[in-house]
Amino acid sequence: MVNRQPFDHYTEGCTREICQEIEAIDKERLSLASAMGITSIPTAVEWLELTYGAKGNNLYEALQNNNAYKGIKAPQFTNVDDLVNFRYVLEDVPCNLVPCSCLAKKFGVATPKIDEVIEQANKLFCTNFRDSGRNLQQLGLEDLSPDAIKNIVSSQNDLLVDPKH
Repeated sequence: MVNRQPFDHYTEGCTREICQEIEAIDKERLSLASAMGITSIPTAVEWLELTYGAKGNNLYEALQNNNAYKGIKAPQFTNVDDLVNFRYVLEDVPCNLVPCSCLAKKFGVATPKIDEVIEQANKLFCTNFRDSGRNLQQLGLEDLSPDAIKNIVSSQNDLLVDPKH
């Protein structure tokens, strides 16, 4: 991430290997959704096609075929200390990955890739995103059973829009 040469974030920065890791995280996200009774969630690849018309057999191909992402430059940092305000970590880890991980544990869904990203972010930022992020206690779900959480989710089903329709 510390690079003095500008590069396209999605078409150059998202290598095949990185995209495979993202797809593994996406599978964990979808497994959690399924355990919670949510079935209308598209994969990342499906979302790119639905949203941008970007087709691909995998995430790497879909990103390469997404004209809307072409030319978007990756953030540039002159040193690692510049990462202190890097929103992709400071927003995505505590507000997306932490609740996914916490809910997955409650529902008995394994999330080794998500957990690995959280732990790496904790080390890099010298913080504990599990404590400061949207954990079950902060969401008011800590004492609820998986069935009670499913009932909350199913009662909000009208807010879960099937992107294919």
